Amino acid sequence: MTNIVFIKGAKQSVVDFINRGLKGCKSKVRISADMTGEQYAG
Repeated sequence: MTNIVFIKGAKQSVVDFINRGLKGCKSKVRISADMTGEQYAG
């Protein structure tokens, strides 16, 4: 089973939303609006 979620909004708003979700994660991984799709997936 695959879960797919679509998030619609301004690019910076979506990046902020994802980073807020990553904040509780022990990993230091964060994304920025400058990143390409390949960098997001990496």
